[in-house]
Amino acid sequence: GLSIVTRQYHYVEWRNWDHVSGVAGELVATELYDRQSDPDENTNISGSNSNKQIVSNLAQRLRLGWSLAKPPR
Repeated sequence: GLSIVTRQYHYVEWRNWDHVSGVAGELVATELYDRQSDPDENTNISGSNSNKQIVSNLAQRLRLGWSLAKPPR
């Protein structure tokens, strides 16, 4: 899966993989762990309604990838 780690969260996306084209396809599962309250990552909190905005934000940051880390011009 593809993942992003922040100071507080670890977010993972699992997608179907097209082995012919080498492109990630449909999203099939997500995982979200609060590294502060659950450092061993035992409880996936991605499905909680109260975490929808966190998942959305981290998913967007994951899609932006390295372009997000570039310094502003």
